[in-house]
Amino acid sequence: MAWEATAGNWRRRRAAALGFGGLLLVRFAAGVAEDQRLQSLTRLQQNYKKDAASRKTESYYMKRLQQIESLNAAFETTHQVIICTEGYVKTDYHAKKIAVSFEDLYMETYCLVAEGQRIKFPVTPSSASAPTAVTTVADARVHMPQLPVPKFSGNCVDWPGYYDAFTRLIHQNERLDNIQRFHFLKESLPAGRDCDIRQIPLTAANYTVAWDTLIQRYNNPRVVFSNHMNMLYQLPSLSK
Repeated sequence: MAWEATAGNWRRRRAAALGFGGLLLVRFAAGVAEDQRLQSLTRLQQNYKKDAASRKTESYYMKRLQQIESLNAAFETTHQVIICTEGYVKTDYHAKKIAVSFEDLYMETYCLVAEGQRIKFPVTPSSASAPTAVTTVADARVHMPQLPVPKFSGNCVDWPGYYDAFTRLIHQNERLDNIQRFHFLKESLPAGRDCDIRQIPLTAANYTVAWDTLIQRYNNPRVVFSNHMNMLYQLPSLSK
């Protein structure tokens, strides 16, 4: 992949500039900083849960969300430094899966605070409209169970069904932002496959890059048709 080649070139230039000892020092300091950010995000979530409801004003929610985003941005910047150093896979940072832990905690904390803000300070329409037949029907609908996030098996035969489900439930869902969509996209990928997409930093801008990469990789009607035909040819013959 072009991204991996770029990272490899960056590692070599970095190593030449700093030397082996300098690289170790940079990587160690960066790993400590990431661990501290993980602890800061953990404390932020704990403090949010302990804070009294009277303290949670609209400004409070805005400040908390800004702090969460600031921690995430700083973490992603340092993460790029760490993964672009030689011997990254042998580090404690990689072994302890600190990046994965931070990503999960970031998503959990962001959704927790954002949902609290939505409940306490709901967005009201600018002008109230008269009840219509449509709203009456919507109010009368039976409450349906929540659908799970679509999962992709990694098999080209399963791509069309996954693509349609993910597009309708996640990609075109206007209630989700791109960070949430990207989180669900990573969760939907099969284990051990598409590792390049899993390693792309969890940012709003990178969601479009990851989704387009996945489409270019699997959304090939000719390959899907060929896989379907292979499955048909492998079916046992019917005896008369």
